[in-house]
This record gives sequence, C-alpha cells and structure tokens, in this order.
Amino acid sequence: MGRPMPFILLTVIAVLGIILLQGAEANMCGRICWGPSKCKGRCSQCTRYNSHRAHGTCQMPLKTPAPPK
Repeated sequence: MGRPMPFILLTVIAVLGIILLQGAEANMCGRICWGPSKCKGRCSQCTRYNSHRAHGTCQMPLKTPAPPK
C-alpha cells in the first residue's frame, strides 16, 4: 500500500515543474514591449498597435505559410 505514494509525489512535482516552466515563457504574452528584444519565450514578437503608440505587446510570432511549389 505504501508503494504508490512516491510515484504520486513525483508525478505532482513533475506536473508543477512543467506548468511553472511554461508559465515563465507564456507570461511574456500580452506584456508591453518597446522592441523585439524585450520579448522572450514563445511570445517573442513585439507587435505595435498603431503608428501613434510606439509600444506594443509580446505575441506569438505568426508562422509564415509554406510557399506553393
């Protein structure tokens, strides 16, 4: 009966670790940025709202569509 407990603890620690690692990258999403170098992780693209505001938000880079053959 005492055998599954360490496995459960390891699973919980692993899941929490993965969530924290992803959160560290993902929390750049939506942050205000003043240049592309300010964004890190998955949301590494700094997009501008318009020409009147110099700052934008960190967003996921758009994947460029594959060129037709």
